[in-house]
Amino acid sequence: MLKRYLRPLILTLLLLYVGITYIISGMIIEPPERRTTDRSAEILQEVWSIDLDSIEARLPEPEQVEIESQDGLALFGFHISSPSKQSSPLPSGEPEGEEKANCMIIFAHGYSDNHSGTFKYSQLFDACQCDMLMINHRGHGLSEGELVTGGVLEALDFRRWHAYAMKRTGLPASKIGWVGESWGAATILEAASGIDEPPAFVLAESPYSSWHNAISERAVRSYGSWIQFFYPGAYLWCRLRTGEWVSDADALSAVEELEAPTIIFHSKADPDTHYTQSQEIYDAIPESTPSELHLLDWGSHHVHSVYDRPEAYRELFLAFLSEEVPIFCEE
Repeated sequence: MLKRYLRPLILTLLLLYVGITYIISGMIIEPPERRTTDRSAEILQEVWSIDLDSIEARLPEPEQVEIESQDGLALFGFHISSPSKQSSPLPSGEPEGEEKANCMIIFAHGYSDNHSGTFKYSQLFDACQCDMLMINHRGHGLSEGELVTGGVLEALDFRRWHAYAMKRTGLPASKIGWVGESWGAATILEAASGIDEPPAFVLAESPYSSWHNAISERAVRSYGSWIQFFYPGAYLWCRLRTGEWVSDADALSAVEELEAPTIIFHSKADPDTHYTQSQEIYDAIPESTPSELHLLDWGSHHVHSVYDRPEAYRELFLAFLSEEVPIFCEE
């Protein structure tokens, strides 16, 4: 009698597990509804009383640019020229009449956001007169893609943006800096690790140590520790749906090969990603790699320190740049 009911019960539980883990996989790799830049501005104004339009207004008109990912997706970004450029022309093959930039900054936004989320960092580079490239990750903004991989493919995408920036500007990698926040910060830490032509520096704001830790931290907080029982099945679904083990998105392990000078900021009051994840990343960076960690006691929300105390943030960053990459702003 027991065997008669045991088999259907096991089958039912297995089907439930498969179904639940598929749903969870969607929460991991399906990005939320895409935000427009107008919607991003509305959220900042309504929730945080931050005027994004005034930040954007101080910048030159952006030019929409496009590259192709290694798996054939059209990825879009916005190139913003420096108000002041050197008079020397670009190398042959580049648009005639365009002037060469002194330096370039590539920005990586956070999960569910778009390029407009990185406008707030532009003021850090006023004195350097850099061109800026604000990219949209796959599945975000204008970029193609319906699924994300937590940084596995996104890091490869970012390396392509790096190659694009060098070709477009004619600048060496030593004159191209990377800035990222949250998911974007973790992604650029992975992208910069082990790369043949590393960037001049990496600024990582509020990174998580791995995609798994970011997911788990939020999931346990929202649903309880029992949710961890479903991780193996959910990650298997992610593998089947994306072709990648998204649990391989691991900035903590990647930075063991990091050579670019790196500065990490994280608010101790961050309610989304605990600051100890940045501490773990910093501790894993080789001693031979110039690096700084600033755990800030400013009471700021996730990735909001630069909003709350822009001058203090800028002072910390420029001191790092002057000490570790003094030639970056030089013409």
